[in-house]
Amino acid sequence: MAARARTAVAVLALWLALGGAAAAQGTDKPTWGALTPAERQVLAPLVHEWPQLSRDQRRHLIRAADHYYKMKPAAQARFQKRLHAWATMSPEQRRVARENYLKYKALPPKVQQSLRQKWAEQHRASHPTQPPPSQPKQ
Repeated sequence: MAARARTAVAVLALWLALGGAAAAQGTDKPTWGALTPAERQVLAPLVHEWPQLSRDQRRHLIRAADHYYKMKPAAQARFQKRLHAWATMSPEQRRVARENYLKYKALPPKVQQSLRQKWAEQHRASHPTQPPPSQPKQ
């Protein structure tokens, strides 16, 4: 019985040690140096911002970076464009963007869909993918 108790205590101690280490890692902010080379490459626009980001922001970005290589090339390009745009925003611009996003997410799905369609139409009008047809020569 004593051997069984010692084994249980040893297992419990090992479990707590491993759990404690995992919990300690969970409370730390992942440093830039702790990222994989692939994650650093994807998140490069944020290298100077990284120290100021919260733990949750860092984890969200790491998950996005890990998903990046599963994206289609067009989605990767869109991700990089948006990440660069975010990195170049002022703190005030970011605050406004966050507020607008929260307002948008609070809208009913049908209203969100309507706004997405309206935005897409405006985006297509201001960013045509094809040049206008040339005028026929007379």
